[in-house]
Amino acid sequence: MVSDVGTPTELATRSRNILHSVILVGGIGLITGLCAWLLWGRAGVVATFLCIPLLLLVSPRIAPEIIPRMYGGRQVTPWSGGALLRTVEELARRAGLPIEDVVRRRELDGAAFDLGIPYRHAAVDVDALVAEAHAKTGG
Repeated sequence: MVSDVGTPTELATRSRNILHSVILVGGIGLITGLCAWLLWGRAGVVATFLCIPLLLLVSPRIAPEIIPRMYGGRQVTPWSGGALLRTVEELARRAGLPIEDVVRRRELDGAAFDLGIPYRHAAVDVDALVAEAHAKTGG
């Protein structure tokens, strides 16, 4: 069942995610500022915090599809993993999510990626544990 956009639960989840992001970015900023202060003093802190927004503006953007492939993922096609692909498509259909790409990794580290902009585009990495469990069930 797909929840409606704007429900109290979704708003609470988004608020919590924003709070976590602010805390994370703030902590990184404090550590960066402390390092700049230790190395170059007050001028280093000012220069660092002036350079960070500039770097964010000019840094290259990485497409969501590239990240799983950087970790050794291979695209699952109907020929290479038809049953797995059908399972993921069915789960996405039930969740009301579009699916464009399914990527399988060989590592058994339990990692998965969900990348992209919500409700527009996401690349999902289905790792080998899911594929192995699917193969054991004979699907």
